Amino acid sequence: MNTETTQNSKDIAELDKRMSTHEVMCDERWKTCFSRLDDLDSSIGRLESIAIAACGTIIVGTVGILVSIFMMHS
Repeated sequence: MNTETTQNSKDIAELDKRMSTHEVMCDERWKTCFSRLDDLDSSIGRLESIAIAACGTIIVGTVGILVSIFMMHS
């Protein structure tokens, strides 16, 4: 019985060590993931600004062309 208790204590110590290592690794991975997500958010924001500006330019250009066409026929 004493041998079994000693083996269980060793197993528990080994599992605790492995779990601690795992927690450190997971923490680092989460930090990396959040960092990459922040970078993606800023990139998406930049692309969104470019898309809005492009759509605005297209709308203003189209309105300008339509006004020019109506002025030529009047």
